[in-house]
Amino acid sequence: MESNTKVVDISWNKFFPEVSMIFRNKSYKIVFCHALPERSFFIGKYQLPICSRCTGIFLGILISLILMNYVNIPIWLSLLFVSPLIIDGFLQLFNVRISNNLMRLFTGLLFGLALL
Repeated sequence: MESNTKVVDISWNKFFPEVSMIFRNKSYKIVFCHALPERSFFIGKYQLPICSRCTGIFLGILISLILMNYVNIPIWLSLLFVSPLIIDGFLQLFNVRISNNLMRLFTGLLFGLALL
């Protein structure tokens, strides 16, 4: 049986396990994101190839790239933008609370904006 698997190699594969998912009837392996179904967004019945937090990070980076010539934020504000992601991640890691996808998207967006 022939496989339709396409591997996206970000050269992190030595450190992170590959995660398979189905997106538009093709199987992809993303090595920098766990892309768990319960932590990912869906368009119809198709799972997006990255989780909600990584989606927020990439959106924040995109917004940062657009605004970088117009806005300059101080370093303390960048650190403030990073802290919700760190706090939310550790609270989940230690089972203090379970975050939802909108919170993951928001904390990822702030993290991506911190690069501004």
